[in-house]
Amino acid sequence: MDESPREIEVLDENWTAVEVFLVCVPAVAGMGGVVGIATTEIAAAVRLLRVPRAEWPDVVRQVHFMGRCLAEFEAERKPAAGS
Repeated sequence: MDESPREIEVLDENWTAVEVFLVCVPAVAGMGGVVGIATTEIAAAVRLLRVPRAEWPDVVRQVHFMGRCLAEFEAERKPAAGS
């Protein structure tokens, strides 16, 4: 599998959420499986990046969505137990 970095296009209206997502550390549970991004991580990131408060609700929703996508991706990558 090619693990080289890829370039992706990010729409301007999503850029803040992507920046916040990149600062956050994914939450793990159980046997180390990613379960998403904790709200406390997002709250710290929006403050660190000085995101205007009016944008917080949308950014939180977007980052939670990206965290769920990450969790699904990681679950698909991880071999099933007993495989």
